[in-house]
Amino acid sequence: MTGAVYTKKDFALSNNPQVAPEIVEAGIKLQYKKNLIGKNLLGFQSIPVSTVSTNEEGETEGDVNWLSESGSLPKLDFTFVRGTKRVRPYGGYFEVTEEQVEDGLEDEVRVMAKNLAYTMAYFEDLMVWNDITTATGVLTVDAKKPWDVSSGTNAGDPLYDIQAAIRKISGATKRQKPDVIIMSELTFGYLTGFDVIKSRLYNTQGKDGYVVTGEVPTLLGKRVIIDDAVDPLDVGQVVVMKAKDVGVWQERYPLRTRSIEGALLGKDNIAYKITAKAKGEPNIKHPELACLIQGIYTKGGT
Repeated sequence: MTGAVYTKKDFALSNNPQVAPEIVEAGIKLQYKKNLIGKNLLGFQSIPVSTVSTNEEGETEGDVNWLSESGSLPKLDFTFVRGTKRVRPYGGYFEVTEEQVEDGLEDEVRVMAKNLAYTMAYFEDLMVWNDITTATGVLTVDAKKPWDVSSGTNAGDPLYDIQAAIRKISGATKRQKPDVIIMSELTFGYLTGFDVIKSRLYNTQGKDGYVVTGEVPTLLGKRVIIDDAVDPLDVGQVVVMKAKDVGVWQERYPLRTRSIEGALLGKDNIAYKITAKAKGEPNIKHPELACLIQGIYTKGGT
């Protein structure tokens, strides 16, 4: 059946319905949703057009104080940096061969579908963390000592550095408190070398213990999120921030998938092509609600 056009009926009647395009598309969307991290830590805004307004909070002058004898209130002056931004589309595709369909090579098709889903989610994560860590006004602290040394006189002090980031955000935002700490898997591995952290991870008892569930317990009352996209080059950085309030994900349209028959593409050996695309970007409105901890490795992560 070289160059044949496959229909839903063909797949339904075959012994391998799992390679049917609609099944593959549904699997992509399911895996994509399971792997969202950074996007889910922002607020959300559906936008009707691709060009959107940006609005970052600037300096605030004045403060709440005692009323004067005349009863007048002290004034607080707020400044904002306004601009515009065009939200861009992104995506990718893969092709399923006739051989994969005819021989029922569903494992191969499943791998391609999962990888496309992972890649879409990771691309969005990279956008989120890049925009946060490079935003004008994002706060920074330098690690007291590197975290990849857990003992001796040169040992790091992760809890001290995290507390420093919390204090910096609080001081810059009239005592607003961050609620999440985001780090890479490599950084988390170094973190577990410290006795105080190790005790917290491995001595937690009950059904919610880390050893049982793999769920990382809180540190200093903050959720710990593991995401390699926060430090893709392993330079040694961690983000402490207030989720949802630091910015919003502005979305023109969510993940869309589509299958195109190989015959329509003029490719005799291709059963169908699966495309995935979306259109959205982060808008970091309050960079002062995020603090970047830098210098946590003695040298590039290895």
